[in-house]
Amino acid sequence: RGSKVAAARLSSELRAARAGLEAAQAEGAALRGVAEKQNAELQAAQSDLKDSQATIQRLTRELKDTMEKLQQSEVRAARLDSHYDRKAADLSNSQSHLKDSGSFVKRLTVDVAKSRQQLQEARASESGLQGALERVSAELRGSEEQLGEARA
Repeated sequence: RGSKVAAARLSSELRAARAGLEAAQAEGAALRGVAEKQNAELQAAQSDLKDSQATIQRLTRELKDTMEKLQQSEVRAARLDSHYDRKAADLSNSQSHLKDSGSFVKRLTVDVAKSRQQLQEARASESGLQGALERVSAELRGSEEQLGEARA
């Protein structure tokens, strides 16, 4: 009877050990599933990280290109600003020259009017002198005729 009890106890312990082993195997399988899931998530995260790093590198290159283009645009803007300043100065000089030319034209117009007046006065004087010359010539002819008659 002692051996039956021992055998029953051993059989019970063996069943308990098998149940524990099966539970441990089930837990191991569940843990392997969790580990595989976590490993897949880790690989996905690593893939996302690589994609993010590639995106960061691409965006860094694009930012560098954009900064270079911005700098070139600023240089062009400075050149255009300088060109605009020169053109504005040229325009101001042209306006001053135009104003000076306008004043010169006004003075010239006044001078031309005075010259015309003087020309008209000179023509009137010439006409008067011509009339006086004709009278003197007529008188001279008359005097010559009288002198000729007196000699004869």
